[in-house]
Amino acid sequence: MLPKLLLVTVTLFATMMGLSTAQGRCENEADPQEGIGNFCYCEDGTCHAHSRDPKTAYETCNPPGVEIPCP
Repeated sequence: MLPKLLLVTVTLFATMMGLSTAQGRCENEADPQEGIGNFCYCEDGTCHAHSRDPKTAYETCNPPGVEIPCP
């Protein structure tokens, strides 16, 4: 029983780590001249809303927020 539990735990941990690092580095993007506000553009080509840094309450792209359509 213990080996199965350990295997499940390791598998879940590896999956979560893979998902959390899948988008790579994200940078703030915007194009105010075209009416496009701030959003996070990630190395894998996905776009995300900003998230809030719990320590400073400022918007951040690392980690990014929810995925949104790229402008």
